[in-house]
Amino acid sequence: GADADTFVYSTLTDSYRDYDAGGLTATDTIFDFTPGQDKIDVSALGFLGLGNGENHTLYMTLNEAGDKTYVKSATSDAEGNRFEIALSGNLINTLTDADFVFGQRESQEILYLPTLGQSNARLLRMTEDDNQSGTSEMVKDLTRYTDYDVRSQFNDANGDAIDLAVGGSTVVGYSTGTPEEQRISWWLTDTDQPGQALLRATELLKAQLASLTAIDKVTTGIIWGQGEEAAQEIARATDKQAAADLYKASTLKVFDYLHAQIGDFTVYLAETGHYQTQAAEARGYPQEKINAIVEGAGYVRAAQEAIASERSDVKLAVDYTDLPLRYEVNPLVYPDDVWHLHEESAEIVGQRLADFIADDLGFRGDASDNNDPAAIFAGGQNEGGNIFGTSDDDTLVGSAGNDILDGDQGADDMTGGDGNDIYVVDNALDTVTESNDSPSQVDTVVSSVSWTLGANVENLLLTGVSAIDGTGNALKNVITGNSSDNVLDGGAGGDLLKGGDGSDSYYVDDVADRVVETNSDAWVGGVDTVYSALASYTLGANLENIAITRTDTANATGNALDNVLYAGAGDNVLDGRDGNDTVSYLFASAGVTVALNTSAQQATGGSGLDTLKGTENLTGSQFADSLTGNKNANVLNGGDGNDTLSGGAGDDVLIGGSGADTLIGGTGADRYVFNSLDEVGRDGLRDIINGFKVGEGDKLDFTGFDARPLTDAHDAFTFIGNSAFSANNTGELRFADGVLYGNVDDNIGADFEIQLTGVQSLQATDVIV
Repeated sequence: GADADTFVYSTLTDSYRDYDAGGLTATDTIFDFTPGQDKIDVSALGFLGLGNGENHTLYMTLNEAGDKTYVKSATSDAEGNRFEIALSGNLINTLTDADFVFGQRESQEILYLPTLGQSNARLLRMTEDDNQSGTSEMVKDLTRYTDYDVRSQFNDANGDAIDLAVGGSTVVGYSTGTPEEQRISWWLTDTDQPGQALLRATELLKAQLASLTAIDKVTTGIIWGQGEEAAQEIARATDKQAAADLYKASTLKVFDYLHAQIGDFTVYLAETGHYQTQAAEARGYPQEKINAIVEGAGYVRAAQEAIASERSDVKLAVDYTDLPLRYEVNPLVYPDDVWHLHEESAEIVGQRLADFIADDLGFRGDASDNNDPAAIFAGGQNEGGNIFGTSDDDTLVGSAGNDILDGDQGADDMTGGDGNDIYVVDNALDTVTESNDSPSQVDTVVSSVSWTLGANVENLLLTGVSAIDGTGNALKNVITGNSSDNVLDGGAGGDLLKGGDGSDSYYVDDVADRVVETNSDAWVGGVDTVYSALASYTLGANLENIAITRTDTANATGNALDNVLYAGAGDNVLDGRDGNDTVSYLFASAGVTVALNTSAQQATGGSGLDTLKGTENLTGSQFADSLTGNKNANVLNGGDGNDTLSGGAGDDVLIGGSGADTLIGGTGADRYVFNSLDEVGRDGLRDIINGFKVGEGDKLDFTGFDARPLTDAHDAFTFIGNSAFSANNTGELRFADGVLYGNVDDNIGADFEIQLTGVQSLQATDVIV
């Protein structure tokens, strides 16, 4: 009629659709429904709102003629009945939640379980719904990643390791540390005060707990995932047990401070993982370093076990079932579970386990930039949804909200649209289509393979531990690398490139480009290089090298680290600033003539007119070069070609490289370095040393040269004076008539020769093997 009417449904069969009977018996049709005036009451049926038909929501469709709107549920009850009614007319864009009387969500017992202890905790993530065992799905997702380093980890039901995070913070810090070191420190042991990481984490924990407490009862637990940095700190310590004791004491200080600030909670101490030596070796880590970290990790695990045994509020969580998560979840019984992940602190906010992810920053941000937990619990999927594929080639289409699209394995087609969408890519044949070009909506690709951003997608986050590349587009992109070696190129636009672990390469071509290298530890942070197409570029913190790619005039400036500055084709000013810096002509188009004993502009010949400042060392090109040092200690490396190296005064290191080189040490205790058979020759291809002076402490250095390359070990040479080579005895050096002869195979004859002009005799003390 004409008044405000309410249509009440108390049972599903009131609607009425009988799926068990195999066909439609009847469907109610409302012919004069007026949105904004009339209402449909489904509160007795437990429906909570409009949505996609799942998790106690209803959805709408049109008939083919477009003159009837259906309101349906996607799930059925135990008898196979679903809800479905029809309304006359096209009301798809007119009906809202206000036109219904929905039920109320039951009160929620909230488990608040943040993961702390890591500054780079990106690997803890959930991409499955709860229609299967929730934790088994969590395990399945986490084990997609392969660790290469010491990780905090749990074990699954099969005993396989589940990595929680890549460690980047440190429990033990000092108030005298660098700003970066202080930023990632949890406890300052010299002042006995909380570090910046702990202060930031506490601020966020307080803000989130206040919001959650306003909803309902909250049980708080903390997953403490610290371990990787501690293992490396202990590995470097002279007194490892003292360092382990300091780690333990500082960890307990952190827990006590958190108790004082946020109240009672249980700490679930994730066991520090075992070092993955095979992957570490593949990354080029020396065995000495690997052995040291293995030992350091053992000290950390012992400290963790001691903490758990001494404290009633700490549990050693070796298996994932040690966590207070419900790992068999029925979505019909528990439809309201929410998993709230922060990119950095990997927080879990949920009733039991979780179906939905809210994208935001973690403890590295401010409390004000968090999604409100109350909105997460009240708002279901935050106007978006998680859409997952299978191992086949899937097509995923997002909604008008904030979607997460993850096709899983296979070559998947993913299309977003409105909202801040996240695309999870794990196949090079995946496609991402983002139609919304609004700058207010920021979309992100999370990729475990090399990826180039397509149109309208702003950000790229690389995951996993493989060496992969990330490339931007014409927008202002944020591109973040993973824990391995990455090539990050933002393309056009003012881009933010963020590295971390691994030896990363950054390409900058816009004055608004910014490079952030977060890892100051060269052990895991690698050696990073900026490739600059700008007229001038100065290296920022934690960046080691810079290469000029611009072909006309351009300048490069280093920082306080030991930098390598690669000259470009044009006229360059190369300023190393502080540190022990090197100018390299690796990319020169012809041989160069360069000297360190002048601050004036030099005509290099093969690389423009260059001015060198604050530079201690030189590396030549792939051609014939002439490199000259100064009065200080220099390292001159000729590289390829027949080079002439002149050290001048000072205790210099001369490395001829391949080719027939002429090496002149000058005054001072100079060292002539030979690393392989490729760098030396015979007869007319021999290297020549002029001015070798035993009295000044000159040395011939063969420590990098494998004297027996046919064996698995790295063998040292044996100096036999002027005696003849032994039969069938490889790896010998002999000196006669001003020439040093070397043998590396089973033949008695010399495999290489080095001429020492004017030298009449040579002793074993003159040779470093």
